Amino acid sequence: MSELAKQINKYRQLKDLTMKELAEKIGVAEGTVSYWEADKSSPRMDKIEKMVG
Repeated sequence: MSELAKQINKYRQLKDLTMKELAEKIGVAEGTVSYWEADKSSPRMDKIEKMVG
C-alpha cells in the first residue's frame, strides 16, 4: 500500500468517517474512496484539497 493510500485511510478514521461519508464530503462515489485506500487509483489534487479543507 502506498503512503498516500495509508494517509487517506488514516485521515478518514481520525475524522470518524465511513467511506460513504468521505465520498459525499468530497463529491465522489464510495467506490472511488475504496479504490484510493486499496491503492488501485489515486485522487486528483482537487479531491485531496477537499479532504483537508
